[in-house]
Amino acid sequence: MLEAPASRPPIAPRIIESGDAAFAAAKSRAPRDIAKLRRLDLAMAAEDLRYVPLSMQTLSSFGFVDDAFGLAAKYTPSEGSRPDFLFTPLTAATRRDPRFMQLTRRIGLMDYWRAGGGWPDFCSEPGLKYDCRTEAARLLATAES
Repeated sequence: MLEAPASRPPIAPRIIESGDAAFAAAKSRAPRDIAKLRRLDLAMAAEDLRYVPLSMQTLSSFGFVDDAFGLAAKYTPSEGSRPDFLFTPLTAATRRDPRFMQLTRRIGLMDYWRAGGGWPDFCSEPGLKYDCRTEAARLLATAES
């Protein structure tokens, strides 16, 4: 369906371009295709902040975690952009980075988890390089000093 432009659903051209680049990079794993994907997604998010979640997912899934966090600084949840994208398989590499807890604090998720007494499933995943509760306490102590 996506190969034939006439059969594609009505999607913004930038999203189609990014998707095409992601498919090509995933298929070939060629450095030039991966570099093209990175350039396209960074440019797309810079042009329109509505694309930040999509670009963060794509960049994270290809290992560009620093780029994903660079975009995360521009991310603000809104009615049209809920933070659930942060918990998809595509953003697993981002969640494994301790900076993820800074992001959750900034957008209010950490307060939600602390107030409810429950922590999300990713906090108990094997191989996580940090403890969510400990990192949350550290961030809160740093903010208070």
